[in-house]
Amino acid sequence: MAESKEHSNNDMCIVMQADKQAEIFQRFISLAKKIRPQLRDDGANFNLWAKNMIMAWTTYFMGDSDYFQQTTTDNNIKRNLVARLFIEHSVHSSIYESITSRISTSDARKIFQALKDRFNRPSWSSVVYHAGFIFRNLSDRSEDINNYAMVITEAIQSLENQLGQIDSEMLTTLAIYFAVPSMHQLITPAINTLMATNPNIKVRPDDLLNMIRQISTASPSFDHSTEIARVNAASKFGKKDQHHNFNQRFNNRNNTKGNKVHALNWKSGSGTFNPDLPCHYCGKTGHWSPKCPIKAKAIEMRGKMQQRQINIAGMGVVPSLEDHEALLDSGAMHSVVGNISLFTSLQTTDRILSVASSESFEVDGIGTIFLRTLQGSFRFNNVLYCRSIPGFQHPDF
Repeated sequence: MAESKEHSNNDMCIVMQADKQAEIFQRFISLAKKIRPQLRDDGANFNLWAKNMIMAWTTYFMGDSDYFQQTTTDNNIKRNLVARLFIEHSVHSSIYESITSRISTSDARKIFQALKDRFNRPSWSSVVYHAGFIFRNLSDRSEDINNYAMVITEAIQSLENQLGQIDSEMLTTLAIYFAVPSMHQLITPAINTLMATNPNIKVRPDDLLNMIRQISTASPSFDHSTEIARVNAASKFGKKDQHHNFNQRFNNRNNTKGNKVHALNWKSGSGTFNPDLPCHYCGKTGHWSPKCPIKAKAIEMRGKMQQRQINIAGMGVVPSLEDHEALLDSGAMHSVVGNISLFTSLQTTDRILSVASSESFEVDGIGTIFLRTLQGSFRFNNVLYCRSIPGFQHPDF
């Protein structure tokens, strides 16, 4: 009889401990659901969500602020479970299911790192789009100040969603950027390229001022890329078939003595050499395009690559330096990518992708990507983002 009573007491203790543990976990779930903002299904507000989630974690775990920054596996089973609850119940359910099914792990730190790798890469184009509501048209808004205040509030919220926080350095960088609107078409693609190929880069005021100085002297060189320099020169001085018009206007100004205008020479590459005009190929001054050393090296390299019979456009899978994968088909209407972090710009779309097997997949977005390969960096426009194709996701996700 005594033994039966002892077993009954033990069972009751186990039940009470289980109920208490369930109550504790339910409390943490409730805390996680109160984190604002919750991570959206498109991950656009990742930085702000991560900042507030870590802040909530630090508050309830007495200053353990670097927990999610560590890369080692957490051997404390209960703490790891609570950390998973914080993530699971503060993000969109489709994101959590997608991430956990791809990386097949129960470690909270690895789940957080996978989310960070996937969403922590806002493009410069996206940042300046929202910042434009703040820095553009800074005129007298007395007539609609209430509406302007609402627009500013929404713009700042969008920036915080992407950047996590807006510090004085970022405000200075944005103010400098919007002070030179004539250079936006040169600066924006260059920074987009840098941010796409260097995920940890931060554009500081000194960096932007250096870019502006380089563009002002017509010798831009971002990330040591001659391609960007060539595009910049073409953007600034017109396309190749417009160079004669530019030279005509330039010679018309400089060949005028009194009221007499000297005859113009329209022969390509001939005439008096002017050291102030940039090379149409590399954007640098001091030589004409036919004598450009960078162009000569490019032609030589192109010949060597043709001899080796390397067909970049015909590759099915392009291995990059960051171990990304993308399906590139030169005969198809669009290329397809399953890794959102490759995109420098992305727009929503309601398209459906049909493949040769008669299957159809939902297209989650369309935009521009940059791929770094062993043969160089390549830009692809109108690329489809599809996360529903089986086996076509980034291996780390």
